[in-house]
Amino acid sequence: MKKVKKILGVFVLVMVAVICMPKALEASEMSEEFLSYLNENGEFEVNAAKGTTDEDLALYLDFIYSNLDLSYDVLWGNISEDLNTFDFTIYSGDKELEETHTVKVKYNYDEKVNEVINNYLNTTLKDKTKFNVSDLELVSYWINNTGENNNSLALYSGELRKLLDYKNIQLFTDSRNGGFNPFITDNGGFASFQNNGISYKVSPVLSAMAKHVIYIDESVGSTKEEVIGAVQKRIDDHFGKDIVTIEFAGEDVLEVYDDDYKQYILSVWEDPNSDYNFLHEAYNGWYFWAHTQIGDTMSSRFFVVKKDSTKMVKPIVKTVDSVTNVEISTKEKLPIDTTIEAKELKSGEEYEKISELLNLTDSLTYDLKLYSSGLDEYITTLDSGEFEVKIPIPENFKDKDLAIYYVDENDEIQDYPITYESNYAVFKTTHFSIYTLGYKNNNIGENPKTFDNISIIVASAIISLFGLAGTTIYLKKRNKVEI
Repeated sequence: MKKVKKILGVFVLVMVAVICMPKALEASEMSEEFLSYLNENGEFEVNAAKGTTDEDLALYLDFIYSNLDLSYDVLWGNISEDLNTFDFTIYSGDKELEETHTVKVKYNYDEKVNEVINNYLNTTLKDKTKFNVSDLELVSYWINNTGENNNSLALYSGELRKLLDYKNIQLFTDSRNGGFNPFITDNGGFASFQNNGISYKVSPVLSAMAKHVIYIDESVGSTKEEVIGAVQKRIDDHFGKDIVTIEFAGEDVLEVYDDDYKQYILSVWEDPNSDYNFLHEAYNGWYFWAHTQIGDTMSSRFFVVKKDSTKMVKPIVKTVDSVTNVEISTKEKLPIDTTIEAKELKSGEEYEKISELLNLTDSLTYDLKLYSSGLDEYITTLDSGEFEVKIPIPENFKDKDLAIYYVDENDEIQDYPITYESNYAVFKTTHFSIYTLGYKNNNIGENPKTFDNISIIVASAIISLFGLAGTTIYLKKRNKVEI
């Protein structure tokens, strides 16, 4: 009987093992789909800085995966205190896919950039989460919001860019919040502050508002033609002709709203703090069309006009690298969300070739690029006009005769003259590539002014002394013979 019980006990254990083993194997083994989220070392790689709380990692994951078009859902939880591991789940509602594993996180970021960006965000933005887009900044948004990040109105806020001191902090928002209004563009949501594709901070709330009003000078005449002409000239002068066309739309700005909404606007628009006060102050109550031509697509928006030259905004295209402090600016028509990518080169095939051709003993070499988030593309040249580039001057370069050098595709060296502004070397160019700041006269091959020159001088002096001594001996001997 005891043997029977033992046999039954072993049988039960075996059955339990048989039943549970597939589950255990299923829990420990990863599917091909799950493995696609991991790198070759089995790590969950994120292009983000390591935060200080589990919320930082959770916000990043939310920002990334809430914007992906997947046929199933992903979840995360149990983030460790050191932020190095968490539970990641992929599943579908029909239960055909359901898998959870604890994954190890690998963070990809630059510690120096992280320090600089978070310092700006924590000291300048603080708790401010809403920013204004005004006047021609709004027109720039209408023209350039064509790329992957095309709904991010905050990219065009001069107010935000100025707060960030024009640093090359790229802003990506998922625009999960906002609504339609004929005269107001308002959107926002989660925002990722990035540099060179790396997210350094994710904010759960950031938005921007643009009231559709364009300002003109008080001296402009009172006819519709004069008002349209003044608006058209401002836009053409800044963005170029045949990009935006202005057209008269109607006599009464409120006629575009239904009766209920019209009554609401009438109840609040005399309040200076109301979002609709600008409609109450619209010139003659008129409203206009702005037709923008982007490729083959024509888009049209309503706007009103106000005569107030103090509020006329001309978008500034200025961007400063967060690490190197190299600055680029231009007065030409570029998207105002354009940011610099400045990388100091210290090695590599291109760097070695340039160094050999220039043969400079002291130099700084930068690979300079401009990127527009709205257009989702790099900007390399200007159709007209120039870029102004400012490069910080190191202590050991000060009081030297500096120049900027560029080596073209034929290995020809171009020398750019510079001016000085505070502690910056300033030059102008029409395109971006690799530029080198160096001494103008420290080329070893062309300027052998150190040891070689000294040797020549010393040798000449010695020869002169021997010559003088020889002449003296000869004259003495000659004098003796003559006596």
